[in-house]
Amino acid sequence: MILILPFMQMQSGHHQVADAIAAHIKKQDPSQEVEKLDIFNYTFPRIEKMISRIYLSWIQKHPVSYSKFYAKQFNQQTYNFKPFSPWENLMEETLERIILEKKPEAVICTHSFPSHAVGNLKVKGHISMPVINAYTDFFAGGVWAKDGVDLHLVPSKAVGEHLKTTFNIAPEQILISGIPVHPAITRVKQVKSSKAKHLLVAGGNSGLGDIASLTAQCSAYPDTHFSVLCGNNQKLFDTLQTSRVPNVTPLAYISSREEMNALYEQVDGIITKPGGVTISEAFVKRIPIFVASVLPGQEQINMDYLIPKQLVYPIDAAQPAIAQVMNVLEDEVQCARFERAITAYEQDIELNTERFIEQVLHILPRDHYKSHKRFNKLALLS
Repeated sequence: MILILPFMQMQSGHHQVADAIAAHIKKQDPSQEVEKLDIFNYTFPRIEKMISRIYLSWIQKHPVSYSKFYAKQFNQQTYNFKPFSPWENLMEETLERIILEKKPEAVICTHSFPSHAVGNLKVKGHISMPVINAYTDFFAGGVWAKDGVDLHLVPSKAVGEHLKTTFNIAPEQILISGIPVHPAITRVKQVKSSKAKHLLVAGGNSGLGDIASLTAQCSAYPDTHFSVLCGNNQKLFDTLQTSRVPNVTPLAYISSREEMNALYEQVDGIITKPGGVTISEAFVKRIPIFVASVLPGQEQINMDYLIPKQLVYPIDAAQPAIAQVMNVLEDEVQCARFERAITAYEQDIELNTERFIEQVLHILPRDHYKSHKRFNKLALLS
């Protein structure tokens, strides 16, 4: 059994990466048992939803203070957030009991908090199976466990170098894999039946971002269709439904990756927030990415990586957003630049998720507990 650990029930990139890894495992070996467990909800089920609401409200209403808090507490080389320590201790104790009961062949963490707890258990010698960090953004903060982790699945060469130089992680413990994407998001893109432009406007699973102001510009482009992902933002969905703009289609939260893949097939560009999973899915489909709004914390750090690499087009807030998008899509030079940037990014990937899972399923039955020290990049690439 392979245990995958995201964090909280809010449908974030951590859950999407966990689902992507689980789907790859089941696709390659349907008999392999996989379990996804949110240790925070498991340990504190009554307060998890309240914390999620507070988190989203804080980001929306007080972005500057959240950004400063995140930079100070969660993105430093060391992590010691004392107010959270009692919860961490309880989660660690619960997690140890669960792992010893379930006896997984490997533990894969898709969020920094469970990684922190599992790393502590491994360092203390309480568990011995391979532990893997699967990063869901284009950076690796200080909360993620470094000691006690056998393998770091990093999104880029830059993150791998950061782990080596900042945290002294051995090169054989770092594998450049990209951010895991669900197998339903296929690399082959079908030829569009229509030459008319179709843009996807995405605000993330919670419908955050200034989508309303973007859609107000859509009527100026009657020949372009706009599909707007509202996530769980029912108010936005209802507003767009009521407005009845002919070339705007509001879409509620889409859980099916197959349905998302079909939507990606139709669009010429995506206006989105710089979340790691959405960006990586667009990479797979080679859809030009335009960033109109950035949440503080993780997304801003993602942008610090993506912009210099020319992997996204930042939208100037002082100018009409849709006009900027159209100018790029009609410029062959800029579109070619984006294609080159994606190619350069992909050339650094050592094993994509599909090949990584294939190698893991081949190695784990032989390594298991006593021979887990052989579980590293060299073993996977051999």
